[in-house]
Amino acid sequence: AAAAAAAAAPPGALSEWRSREIVAAAGIPVGAGALAAVAAAEAIGWPVVLKVDSADIAHKTEAGGVIAGVRGADGLRAAWDRVMRSVRARAPGAAVSGCGVYAMAAEGIDLIAGMRRDPAFGPVVLAGMGGVFAETLADTALGLPPLAPRDARAMVESLRGYPLLAGARGAAPADLDAVAEALLALSDLALACPGIAELDVNPLRATPGGVVALDALVRIERPSGVRRTAP
Repeated sequence: AAAAAAAAAPPGALSEWRSREIVAAAGIPVGAGALAAVAAAEAIGWPVVLKVDSADIAHKTEAGGVIAGVRGADGLRAAWDRVMRSVRARAPGAAVSGCGVYAMAAEGIDLIAGMRRDPAFGPVVLAGMGGVFAETLADTALGLPPLAPRDARAMVESLRGYPLLAGARGAAPADLDAVAEALLALSDLALACPGIAELDVNPLRATPGGVVALDALVRIERPSGVRRTAP
């Protein structure tokens, strides 16, 4: 299903909504969501998170494109107007398809998980401490597909932030098996879908009850037919 969704996607970066579809099809849990409408938000359950949906805005928070804790129809309309005003001011050239509404996630540890296609090594799976500080912390580990379960677990355990996942200071540990399974799903996706040049799940929220992808970005690049040779 993920391969079919990736094959049907246009080249370039995808919006969060389309990226989530590929992530979910790969077997990684995603939070409930829909393109924004009052009825959709009521079905998900208040409060919700409202996010701008645009393939041109990779960092939605910095563009003012995310509002959490939205309650009620009037609150949703006000949040929509606020998001659109902010995005027009901070990212005036972005093509915006609308907004998505998503379920609020349980508290947990935010990770980043993804894959890239390196010109020399081919697909590479990445795991690290994520959220808004992912680039600042730069706490990541890499693995080459196909990953075995022990490889995925070793990537997680190598992170400097691993004690947080393991239950620092008496906190309940995150479901480390679920984190490893998400990395294995990305490994399988990288091998099955050569058209995916890049995929980021940030954050991947890790809780004692499992993991959930709260945001995703996929970039499609159609193979040119020219095989690159590693130096």
